[in-house]
Amino acid sequence: MLNHIGILNSRDFLVMHEKFINMKEDEPTLFEMINSTNWNSVRFKIPLDETMGWRVEFRTMEIQLTADENAAFSLLVYMLVKMLTETPIFNFYIPISKTTANFERAHRENSILNDKFFFRTNVFDDGVPIIAEMYLREIFFGSKEHEFPGMFTLFQKMLEDPNTNCPKKKELLKEIIRVLKSIENFIRDKVEGKRLTLAQWMRQFVYKHKLYEKDSIVSQDIITDLLDNLVRISRGEQEDPNFGEIFV
Repeated sequence: MLNHIGILNSRDFLVMHEKFINMKEDEPTLFEMINSTNWNSVRFKIPLDETMGWRVEFRTMEIQLTADENAAFSLLVYMLVKMLTETPIFNFYIPISKTTANFERAHRENSILNDKFFFRTNVFDDGVPIIAEMYLREIFFGSKEHEFPGMFTLFQKMLEDPNTNCPKKKELLKEIIRVLKSIENFIRDKVEGKRLTLAQWMRQFVYKHKLYEKDSIVSQDIITDLLDNLVRISRGEQEDPNFGEIFV
């Protein structure tokens, strides 16, 4: 942590807002601004008083088109948070440089299917991390090559662990597992290409549009049609198999 803060303070701001120019040195916003200009994948939150510890902001994905998708991804993040904060057996630490590399790869076209990402495979070990490059489908559903069980198997293990602060009532636990299975099926469809991502869907819509001349120019008419279709899908007025129900 000392090395991290030392490196931050050796750099100048990349961005400065006018209202923060005369800010006091002990303001937490100052540290957060410096930190976010260097490591935008992880954001530390300074304790605001003596009763509060250090916090780490979970940088979640962008908003999705339908309520079901937003709920599925929000619950997935919640499961990850539970795993990180309340389950003592898991360790997902990797060098932050690998996290930065993952962000860069995630920006590529169709990276959900075609790119590999750095991920720790010895998640039950506090020793030196063993890091593998895996496709998202391997990260979520397991890789025999890297002897990694997959995140959804680990979620199940977390729910069954007696040391985890999870509901122990059979009825409630059964309902959680049912919802988790719905999310698992949704994520599997995404990472295997059975459901298009929003970016894939929009690229495909533009490419197939009757007014698109394959010249990389997207006209106002195409944009209007694109937005009209997205609005109708988000309101449930137009069915599309890529954005169908998740929780049934």
